[in-house]
Amino acid sequence: MNVDLHCHSTASDGSLTPTELVARAYEQGVRVMALTDHDTLEGQPEARQAMHERGMQWVSGVELSCTWSGITIHVLGYGFPLDAPPLLEAVESLHRGRWLRAEEISRRLAAKGMPGALEGARALQQALGDSGNAPARPHFADFLVSAGHVKDRAEAFRKWLGAGKLGDVKLHWPTLDDTVETLRQSGAWVSLAHPMHYDLTRSKRRRLIADYIQAGARLWRWSTVCSRRNRSAPCPS
Repeated sequence: MNVDLHCHSTASDGSLTPTELVARAYEQGVRVMALTDHDTLEGQPEARQAMHERGMQWVSGVELSCTWSGITIHVLGYGFPLDAPPLLEAVESLHRGRWLRAEEISRRLAAKGMPGALEGARALQQALGDSGNAPARPHFADFLVSAGHVKDRAEAFRKWLGAGKLGDVKLHWPTLDDTVETLRQSGAWVSLAHPMHYDLTRSKRRRLIADYIQAGARLWRWSTVCSRRNRSAPCPS
């Protein structure tokens, strides 16, 4: 059985709508899937409907931004009810923060002779599929390409939007501990997203994983997650 538990749609920084994403996954043989957009549950109902129409197994999912040791870390949650109050409150706070970040990125780019970034990035985002979320850095990168400021996304991130660059706007995300607790209170299974992706030394990565476990999370295998049955994410028979 093919399983995909980490993917993004136009509800955050993906290039396909939830329905299009599910259709693409189904064509590739995926039968169990979780949409894990950044800091939003906006695409969940559409993704769930698209999966049910194809006889796929839907698992609720989200990827939350948080801070640990001065850097941004992402934590995944699965199998929660979509109306879980702690998660809804956290997502609303992150939603506001992402709009503030987008506005600041636009201001910084304008100061360097690249005006209209927020409006341009938002237009490109909405062309892919309407979303109430703020445009993310990939949308800003696409705007810089379309406006002729850079030749491609890679150059946009290398010059302006990557880690440590002008567009890498730091916000007061919740802490790793708070984020894990929010997901646990929401009845979610918790997973540390792409731990090898972060620019960390081996010892610091080990400390991150240790702190993640200390926060009350665990390192899950899909077979373990699948042993739990609830109304949000019943397991395949």
